[in-house]
Amino acid sequence: MKHFDSDFATIEWNTTAQAVQMAYKDVSSPYLVNAATLGSELRHILNSTLDMAKEHGSTSIIGDMSNLLLLTSEDEQWSLNEWFPRLQAAGVRNLAIVPPQTLIGKLSLDVLMRQVQGMNIQRVSSVAEAQYWLKEQRN
Repeated sequence: MKHFDSDFATIEWNTTAQAVQMAYKDVSSPYLVNAATLGSELRHILNSTLDMAKEHGSTSIIGDMSNLLLLTSEDEQWSLNEWFPRLQAAGVRNLAIVPPQTLIGKLSLDVLMRQVQGMNIQRVSSVAEAQYWLKEQRN
């Protein structure tokens, strides 16, 4: 059952992994989206993901970012300084990420992930691999 569904992403409870699962949708077509809209949506999506983690008492999140185009430097700083500390305060410890398909998306995510401290972050190739990895973290 979906907790959140917009033009940009879906957020739902993954019962197999006992984790919140967030997935960005492909917004590269049929319309173009400006960076301000993407930044506003990104923050709303990440905050909704955090809300669902709190609601379920989840220690794990799956982030399918394969369709994420890029993160602006403002979004990177907001995520690092605002969102990740609130995520950790809520008890989230494990983050499985399917990285963006684009090179620029991968690079911007890598820059951000290298700066995050205090979380167990794993890059995975698929949601199925994320589920497997998160199950191992519970054992």
